[in-house]
Amino acid sequence: MKNYFPLLPILFALIILSCNNNGQAAKTAAAQDSTGKEQKDPPASSSTTFDSAKYNQLMQYVANGDSSGRWPVKHAPLPLPGAILPFNRIVAYYGNLYSNKMGALGKWPKSEMIPKLLDEVKKWSEADSAMPAIPALHYIA
Repeated sequence: MKNYFPLLPILFALIILSCNNNGQAAKTAAAQDSTGKEQKDPPASSSTTFDSAKYNQLMQYVANGDSSGRWPVKHAPLPLPGAILPFNRIVAYYGNLYSNKMGALGKWPKSEMIPKLLDEVKKWSEADSAMPAIPALHYIA
């Protein structure tokens, strides 16, 4: 049986050197792309503006008349534009698909669990119409 150990460093060096990208693919793509076609501007980003007045109103609503002065937090940073929370309520079923004792995901089959989740979301939406409810699944590994 031959000893291939001296060839391992050479093989390793070839693998490392072949991973090097000298930008040839980018140069080739740029050369092929310059066919004289009119370039269109990219579409405007769909980022939404943040409504701080609505946020402050919602924080007062969620505080539910708290008189301690601790809630809502004063001078807290505002959420980023497009944030889901606090403008929505998330109703989640959690669990592990392989354990019926770790929550709803393993307790019921998918065909039964999804309608139950959507029914629960509907109940929350009807109970508090000021904050829309969003369904979610939280998988516990």
